[in-house]
Amino acid sequence: MQVDHAVGKAKRAGAKVSSLIVGRKGLPIQIGVDLYKSIVRPHLEYALSVWANITDKDLEKLEVTQI
Repeated sequence: MQVDHAVGKAKRAGAKVSSLIVGRKGLPIQIGVDLYKSIVRPHLEYALSVWANITDKDLEKLEVTQI
């Protein structure tokens, strides 16, 4: 349940960041990367040490979301 919650939050945050990067008219790529690192990635990394015992299926969800 924790993984699904984190994945959902990360996907919503990622959609917001990617909507700001629209070709040449949007944000520069480096700013988009910085936003990803500061807004999206923390949702995936929060309590990561606790997730050491998660199933392979849940781990795959996290990896797919990060890609």
